[in-house]
Amino acid sequence: MKKDFAETLKEMRVNAGYSQKEVYEMFNIRQSTFSAWETGRAEPSADMLLKLCKLYNVNDVLGAFGFDGYNEDGKPKLNIKEIDIVEKYRVLDPHGKEMVDFTLQKEWERSTAESVPESNTPSATAEIIPMRFLSYYQRMASAGKGEFLFPDIPTEVIPVPDTPLSRRADFVIGVSGRSMEDTFFDGDKVLVEKADEVPIGKIGIFVRGNECFIKEAGQNRLISHNEDKGRYPDIVPDERGIDAIGIVLGKVGE
Repeated sequence: MKKDFAETLKEMRVNAGYSQKEVYEMFNIRQSTFSAWETGRAEPSADMLLKLCKLYNVNDVLGAFGFDGYNEDGKPKLNIKEIDIVEKYRVLDPHGKEMVDFTLQKEWERSTAESVPESNTPSATAEIIPMRFLSYYQRMASAGKGEFLFPDIPTEVIPVPDTPLSRRADFVIGVSGRSMEDTFFDGDKVLVEKADEVPIGKIGIFVRGNECFIKEAGQNRLISHNEDKGRYPDIVPDERGIDAIGIVLGKVGE
């Protein structure tokens, strides 16, 4: 297999009209290394092989080297551009992969929806929901005892529906606890607009020392909506004071 591989690699270069010297100088490769690839004594890395195939204008990499790279209809399973995309995807961190997965899914839905025959039935077309991305603090706005927030809490970026309300938001924060039931529940994600003051009667995000709360702004206190005040009391200022972080606009998706 190595000899067949080497012969194919050399044949591709010759067919493309390049000399060995032109190629190894182009990629800053030692002559002995490049020669070893074309004599079967060594093989290039997958990344290097893709670069060579691009230079040689070889699109069907798998087929060129005799691998079963075709579907039953005779079309290649992966072309060189697709293989390159896969290689890049593999080195992304989890956040990067999440963003690619989300975009790919939405574009697939859009493309397939366009090809669906027209019909009066709702299932014939897919609804494409415009999205935007916001920083997300996971479950850090306490509807209970309070949790830590800013500036050392790591965030991620999540997609949210692109609505007039979400366009006003600066970030998303997760609700933790039950003190704001039945307005907000543990695990809800809320849209927040940054603000130094929250008007009386409005729900906001507040910090007291290192604690973070989602509460209704009251007169000299932060009000819990849960009727069980014994377990979920209002929050009153102490020597640390209470600072507003932002106004809660609503739940994500509303």
